[in-house]
Amino acid sequence: MTMRLADRRRILAFGMREIWRRMCRRSAGMRLALTPLPVPDRLIVAPTDLRSIDPFIAEEILEGRYPLAGRVLETFGHSPFQVELPSKAFAERLHSFAWLRHVRANKTEEACDHARDVVADWITLHGRRQRGIGWEPSVVAERVVAWLSHSTVLLQGAEAGFYRRFMKSLAFQVRYLRKIAGCIPADETRLRIRIALAMASVSMPTRAAFIRREGARLDRELEFQILADGGHLSRNPRSMLDALLDLLPLRQTYINLGHDLPQKLIPTIDRIYPALRFFRHQDGDLALFNGATATPASELMSVLRYDE
Repeated sequence: MTMRLADRRRILAFGMREIWRRMCRRSAGMRLALTPLPVPDRLIVAPTDLRSIDPFIAEEILEGRYPLAGRVLETFGHSPFQVELPSKAFAERLHSFAWLRHVRANKTEEACDHARDVVADWITLHGRRQRGIGWEPSVVAERVVAWLSHSTVLLQGAEAGFYRRFMKSLAFQVRYLRKIAGCIPADETRLRIRIALAMASVSMPTRAAFIRREGARLDRELEFQILADGGHLSRNPRSMLDALLDLLPLRQTYINLGHDLPQKLIPTIDRIYPALRFFRHQDGDLALFNGATATPASELMSVLRYDE
C-alpha cells in the first residue's frame, strides 16, 4: 500500500521540525561560546528537594558504586564519567546529578569531598562540550535544579578554585537553557526547563526584572501544559507528581526571599492536587498509564502533606 500524500507531508514536517530543533540547539551552544559569561560570586539560597533519599545509596556512591536506573556501576576508583556506562537511562540519571540528594543522608566531609570530585570531573570532561547525553535539554534542566538544591553539599568546605569553576559551569548551563528553551516542543522537558530557569533566577544574584521575566515565562508554560482539570497535557500521572516536586520548593523559595510569586504558580498547584489524588489507588500507589512509572511512596506522601 502506497503511503498517502498527507502522511508523507506529516512525516516531512516532523523531520523538518526535528532538524530545526537540532540546529537551534547547536547554534545556541556556538553563540554561548562566543559570548562573555558573567560569573556570580555566590548562591543566595539552596531550594529544598522533596524527593526521597536513601542512606544505602549514599554509602554505595561513597564506595564508588552507582545504583541508578535499575543498574549498578562499579567504578573501581575511577571517575564514573571515564568508564563505559551500562545503559542510556543510567547515563541520564548519572549526568543529571539527581543522585546528589542521597549524599545528604551522609553529609560527612568525606561524602562532600567525593561529590565535589565527581562534579569536578564532569565539568572537566563535559562542561564545555554541548553534546551527548549530558547536554540533552531535560538532563541539563534536572542538573541545574540538582546543583542548586544540593549546593550546600558541594560548596561546604570547598576550595576557592572549585567554587569558581562550579559557579561558572552553573551559570553557563543556565544561559544554555535560556537559549534553547524556544527550540523545545511544548512537553515535559520544556516545563522542566522553565521551572529550572525560574529557580535559578531566585537562587542566583540577578536583577528583579529578570526574576519577574522568568516567572512570567513559567506562568505561560503552566497555563499551557497544566489543563483545567489539573492534569498534565500528556495525561501521565507521574508528570503531575514531578511538577509538584519542583513547584512546591520553588513556591517556598519565592516566599522565603520575599519575591512576588508568578501569578499562575499557586492556582496551578491547587489544581494539580485534586487530579493527583484522583489518580491514586486505594493502596496509595499512583496509577500507571500513559508512560507513568512506579513512584516511591515517600515522594507521593511528602507532596500530599503540603496539601493538608
